[in-house]
Amino acid sequence: MSAQLAVGNEAIYRDRTHWQPPVRQSDRGTAMFLSSLRVTASLVKEMSKIEADTDAVLHIFDVLIGFSPALRTFYLLTQGRTPTAQECAALSHAVFYALEKIVPSELVGVGKDRLFESSRLLFGLLLEKAKTVKLPFVSSQTFHAPYLLSLAGVQLLDVQTEEPILHAVNTDIGPVEQGYYDAFAPGGPLYLSPAQPRLTHAPHNDLEGARKALLSGGSTREIVAFSRVKLQAEHRYEDGGNQDSVADHTELTDLHYLAELCGQNKLAVHMPSQLVSAEHPCLTFDLHAHLAVYLGEEACGTPGKSSLVFRPQHGTSAEDTAVIEQLIAPIVKAYESAGTSVFDASGGAAVRKAEAPDEILMFCVDVSASMRTSTDFSDINDDGEIADPTSGEPVIEGEWYTPSTI
Repeated sequence: MSAQLAVGNEAIYRDRTHWQPPVRQSDRGTAMFLSSLRVTASLVKEMSKIEADTDAVLHIFDVLIGFSPALRTFYLLTQGRTPTAQECAALSHAVFYALEKIVPSELVGVGKDRLFESSRLLFGLLLEKAKTVKLPFVSSQTFHAPYLLSLAGVQLLDVQTEEPILHAVNTDIGPVEQGYYDAFAPGGPLYLSPAQPRLTHAPHNDLEGARKALLSGGSTREIVAFSRVKLQAEHRYEDGGNQDSVADHTELTDLHYLAELCGQNKLAVHMPSQLVSAEHPCLTFDLHAHLAVYLGEEACGTPGKSSLVFRPQHGTSAEDTAVIEQLIAPIVKAYESAGTSVFDASGGAAVRKAEAPDEILMFCVDVSASMRTSTDFSDINDDGEIADPTSGEPVIEGEWYTPSTI
C-alpha cells in the first residue's frame, strides 16, 4: 500500500525519513535540498503555459539524473501534485547518486553525509541547460513534447461505484473492481438481485491498466504513468539524451560557475534584510544559516517581523529578519573559511537589485552649444574653424549650430 503524504507544500517539503538517501544528510544539506527543490518546482510550474520549456526541463533532468521513478516524482511536484513517500524516496536517492559523481570529496568529506549541501547547484544547472536544448523542426503545428506525452494520467475508477480500483476487470461498460464483478457473476451473492448490471467481459483485457491499478494499491483515483517506450518513439532532442552533449565534465565540477547559474535562474540566496523587496518564493537563510524559502509577507504582521519563511525542519513562521541577519553573520563567515560558502552563495541580478549600491557610475552627455568653438574633430578646417557638414563652408561666427547638425 502506498504511503500518501499530507496534501500541500507545507507537508510535502518537510524533513521526513522518506527524503533521506542511503546516508543520512546533515541538517544544512537536508534544508538545502528541500528548499531548493521547492523553489525549483515552483519555477517549473510557472513554465507550464509553454510546453516546450517544461518538456526541456524534464529532458535535462532525465539526462542528468537518469532514473525514471525520480523523473516522474519531479514531474508530479512541478504540477502541484502530492507524491507518495516511496516516490519522494526515489527522487532523493537519485539526486544523492548524481551529486556523488559531481561534488569534490574535499569539500563535503568522504562520509557522504553532506552531499545534499550542493543540491542547489544541481538545480541551477538543470534550469540553465533547459534553455539551450532543442527539438529539430519545431513549429506551432507540428510540435510534440516527448516527455509530456510520455507522462499520461490514467483513471483508476470503478465505473459503477466510482471508487479506486485495486483488482481491475475490464467489462463492456468499463473497468470495475474484481469483487464487484464477482458479486453479480453467476453463483455470486447478488446474481439474482434486481440491481443486476449484467456485466460481460470486454473483448480484450487491458493488462497494462490492470497492472497500474494493482501497483497503485487501490489508494488513488488517478495515477500518472511514465512510458519509456513511448518516450523513445517520440524522442527527437538533438543531444540524443547524451549527458556529454548536454554538459561537459568541466562544467559539472566548476562549483563557482554553477553558483553563478543559480543566480541567473532565480535560485539565488537572499539575505534576510533583502526579503521585503524580493520576489517570492525565493531562497534565504534561517537563524541557523540553513537554506529556507521566503513565502512573502504576513498579512497584518508586525513591521520587520512579518516575513514568512518556510524551514524544512520546522515549518513556516514569521521571522524577525534583522535578528536573523545578526545571528547568521558569524556562521556565514565560517562557511567562507571552510570553503563551502559556494553552496549557498548569494548572487545574481535579483540579489544585486535588492542591495544598496556600493557605487554609482554616471554618464554625462553635453547637449549644449559648446561645439561652436574649435575642437579636435576630423571635420575641422585648416585654420581651426568648424566646417558646416552639409556645405563644407566655415561656420560664421555668431551663427547657432546644435550638436546634431555639426
